[in-house]
Amino acid sequence: MTSRTIAARTAVVGTITALASAGLVAGTAGTAAAVPVTTTYTCTVPLVGDVQVPVSLEKPELPTVPAGFPVPAGMVPLEAAASVPAAVAGLLGLISADGGALTGFSVLAGDTAIPVEGLAGNGVAQPDGSLLMKASGHNGAFTSPLPGTHELTMPATFALVPTSGGVLTTYSIPCVSDAPASLGQLTTVKQGSEMSAKKVTKVKKGKKAKLPVSVTNMVGGASGDVVAQVGAKKVTKALTDGKARIALPKLKKPGTYKVTLSYLGDAITEAATKTVKVKVTR
Repeated sequence: MTSRTIAARTAVVGTITALASAGLVAGTAGTAAAVPVTTTYTCTVPLVGDVQVPVSLEKPELPTVPAGFPVPAGMVPLEAAASVPAAVAGLLGLISADGGALTGFSVLAGDTAIPVEGLAGNGVAQPDGSLLMKASGHNGAFTSPLPGTHELTMPATFALVPTSGGVLTTYSIPCVSDAPASLGQLTTVKQGSEMSAKKVTKVKKGKKAKLPVSVTNMVGGASGDVVAQVGAKKVTKALTDGKARIALPKLKKPGTYKVTLSYLGDAITEAATKTVKVKVTR
């Protein structure tokens, strides 16, 4: 991995961290202007039946991020608030539960699941006998989706697991929604690319020049094809782990030839071009 690639990855992680620190990402401290988004889930509780449990998240303001970028766990803190009805709150008291955890809770960015880990907290009794449970967690590791604009939505399903003294109990309450609320949109764009090749390659007349080429993006070696063109002749070679060795056609006359290298890009990486020279000697 080149120093440029490392610097680019560090910059992206730094951007996400800075946004979280400034309170611009879901549920972080300082989100004075954050807008809560609520989905009401149908939760099936033993001995009680189906109850309606509203769950709220603060709407995040997310930056444009590179596609196919591996985001480490713990980068983005997130808070949820769940209103547990009085009938369920009374049942929780019978099993000495004083809080709960939301397990299997994933925010969706299009078809990409962004897992939320450690989403748990204690319940605060309300005047009507219900419990207001505020749970804090953070993102699990995920890879950002392909380039495009993706709808960010609350999960369709999760489980509410009562806790006692911060420890999960053996009870699990499944919760579902047919219409999870939208949290806005996440935009992802292709990663930039960097092509490396020797500036001048020497070869004897009548021999094939072989050009080692490497292409990297923010993650590491890119995939896709590189086309080498000298005059009207073209040679295409697929990258393997970001590298290719391109054998040019034989150049019969001594002299210096310009070779245009064109990386065609891939699903998450922008195209790139580079010009090198081949010097043919007698």
